[in-house]
Amino acid sequence: MDRKRIAHLISSLDHPDLITRQEVEDELAKLGPEAISAIGASFSLYQEPRVVVSLVTVLQKIGDPKGILPLMRFIYDTRDRIALSDARGLAMRAIDSMAKPDHADKLFQFLLDIIDDRDAFVRGYAATTLGKFGDRRAVGFLKELAGDEHEFVREKATEALQGLEKASSDALKQDVSDEDLIDLIVANKGAEQEFYVQELRERDTAFELAAVLTRKPARGRLRGLQVLYELADPRARGVVTTLLQSKTTEAERALALRILGHALNGDANEDEIDVIGASLMDSDEYVVAAGMLAAGGSGDITLMEKALKGVAHRSPEVRLAAAKGLASGANTSARAIFPKLEDLVKQAQQRRLRDESDVNVRTEAYLLRTISKTLGDSSLGAAKAQQIALRALLDARDKRPLVITALELLNQTTPEDGLREDDRWHRQMILGLVDLIEIEETDLRNRAMDLLVRGGPKRATEWVEPISKQIYEVDAEHMEARVIPLLERAGNGKAKQLLKELSETGDDIISIAAAAALRRLRDDQEFIDAEFE
Repeated sequence: MDRKRIAHLISSLDHPDLITRQEVEDELAKLGPEAISAIGASFSLYQEPRVVVSLVTVLQKIGDPKGILPLMRFIYDTRDRIALSDARGLAMRAIDSMAKPDHADKLFQFLLDIIDDRDAFVRGYAATTLGKFGDRRAVGFLKELAGDEHEFVREKATEALQGLEKASSDALKQDVSDEDLIDLIVANKGAEQEFYVQELRERDTAFELAAVLTRKPARGRLRGLQVLYELADPRARGVVTTLLQSKTTEAERALALRILGHALNGDANEDEIDVIGASLMDSDEYVVAAGMLAAGGSGDITLMEKALKGVAHRSPEVRLAAAKGLASGANTSARAIFPKLEDLVKQAQQRRLRDESDVNVRTEAYLLRTISKTLGDSSLGAAKAQQIALRALLDARDKRPLVITALELLNQTTPEDGLREDDRWHRQMILGLVDLIEIEETDLRNRAMDLLVRGGPKRATEWVEPISKQIYEVDAEHMEARVIPLLERAGNGKAKQLLKELSETGDDIISIAAAAALRRLRDDQEFIDAEFE
């Protein structure tokens, strides 16, 4: 068929009748590859969207890869033509259906040029094609598209990523030995390296392979350390100690020390003590912070003393690392550091009150835990620890790490059967505990009330109002163990009225406990009030 006949058929695609257009499309498609050149040239001649859609449809029906190039040109040249949106999306889908592995290299750059196209369907089908040929260069771009604003693009990019990962992983598991995997990690970077590192993580020999990587230069060493950090295997202590005894970069030293710091539990050996001590004189602040973490967790009193100094460091990150390390490595054998901890907690609290950042809150919380582990079960220092914990709770209601550790320390140092009356806490010191009575978290609220029963003073009325707001929403056990004892200790007019109401409730456990509390209050008075009659 001559070109004139093909041109006539193409012009007939502008027919208003859909059935007629479809018949013309079928006739052109029967011509096969010999019509591709004329169809490609027609993209620049026709502007009517229905004609352009038909041209794309014909090329897809022909299905010959020679149609890819005109479709690529059409998509690229019409980037600003909103009216041709449907045709452009169809064109990208047609390219995907026709593309074969030997087109991968030519298509790759084109796909990169259009992955930020304004049309979501072009981006979506481009993502599908990007993931089609197992090219690891596509991973980073597909991850970006997986966060696209349009659901269609996200879906196609996610599917492409999953297919790419599975195909590559299956091939890798069949073909690549442990030794070759190490070489691939060292030789590559970016998305390609991350793919191989992920394969390493999934192997049974992950720890051994990561250890081998730490003996490789540059990129391999750092990736090996990153995997060891994620694995949290205690055997990594030996690996990183050996590494720290050699020449390393600041990033490698910092990561190696963090691995060591997280693994220590007050049991550092001589080699570990030496490398930790050397790190504290490093010029890099990140290395010093990691060193402080390890020093605090070492169990070596000399290093722990240095970590105590680190808690007062100018850098918030160093202060936090030192406090975290101490909380990990402290035990009763380091009880001699308790007086210094008291001063450091005061400084940390003042700093937190000036700046309520998460770093400052957690630093103070770690110091409270250090005190807890240092004192152990001993009653020596318990009263002082109670005062420290109570001060920490002031203005700390919404600071959960601090609330948890302060309550833990109070619970540890306050006798189960309660303090003697002369040893109970001053009314001004319990305000932080009282503030917790109204928080939403039931467990913390109950712990605070338990501690007030055990350590709160008599005639303290601060807790009556917050208790009154929840008095009819708690169960009998909570009422008997916490609410009624606290109302009895308060003993003011409102507390007595609440106890009277509770004594008249239909629940036997509650009514009996409340009535008993009222009798004790009556018996404690020199003169019986008329209200008791």
